[in-house]
Amino acid sequence: MRKGLLFLIVSSCALALLLWGQVRVAESARELERLEREVRELEAGLRALELALENLPDVYLLAASEGSVRSLSCMPPEAYEHLWEVLDAEGLKGTGKAFWLAERDYGVNGLFLAAVAYLESAGGKSRLAVERNNIFGLNALDDDPGRAFAFASREECIDYAAALFKRDYLSCGGRYYRGETPKDIGKSYASDPLWSKKVCAVMQHMLRILSLDGR
Repeated sequence: MRKGLLFLIVSSCALALLLWGQVRVAESARELERLEREVRELEAGLRALELALENLPDVYLLAASEGSVRSLSCMPPEAYEHLWEVLDAEGLKGTGKAFWLAERDYGVNGLFLAAVAYLESAGGKSRLAVERNNIFGLNALDDDPGRAFAFASREECIDYAAALFKRDYLSCGGRYYRGETPKDIGKSYASDPLWSKKVCAVMQHMLRILSLDGR
């Protein structure tokens, strides 16, 4: 009986050790996966930073209204979110990825789009932004603002605006094509003759924020 009991104890201990070893292997595998994921994210972040640094001269030219809106900023979503935080643009928070996607999908500078949205929507606090998710003042005519477009989300508005700029303002033969600088676009986009200067001033302010904060 003692031998049987001893065998049972030894078998139970061996099984426990085996299970413990399997648990440790599973934990190690999960830890390895987590580390590999963090490395991939870090590598992606470094590539994004390299691209942003490479494109920085073009972005500064654009902010001076001398560059093309087709130049890319390569800013990650987090950079836009940081801007909205510093600028207290409560109504634009959460849109960083949408601006990043708009630049990627349409080739329209994301910083330019962000500056236009900030200006036109008063930091996401305008009536159109609140009631219609229209952060670009799209179709808000001076004599009939009630005709302004409504969107299901601000992300949808960003996507629509980027496609509009690409098709009508930045493509040769486009309906409102006058050139590729903010000044060229402002000739047809807004009735305010100082619109492009205001947009560029916003971009310059954004660049100062990102530069000072090391982003």
